[in-house]
Amino acid sequence: MDRNLLNLKEFWVITFSSTHDALHADKVLRQQNLPYLLIPTPREISRGCGISVKLSGADLKQVLRILEDHKVQFREVHCIKRN
Repeated sequence: MDRNLLNLKEFWVITFSSTHDALHADKVLRQQNLPYLLIPTPREISRGCGISVKLSGADLKQVLRILEDHKVQFREVHCIKRN
């Protein structure tokens, strides 16, 4: 778990259509040793399955490229800003 991601005020969330896709993303990203968290999908989004990937904006492009290279299907990408 990357504790630096826990308290971010602005972060990105990648949603998935199925739990299978979310777990596939977890496996791929874990192998790449990238900072991310598996989280319950935030209520602001609430589409797709109940599991999402949380990451910082600095890692977004790299994570999306890796998911696409490994044919991991994701649904949407959202920027979340909290006070």
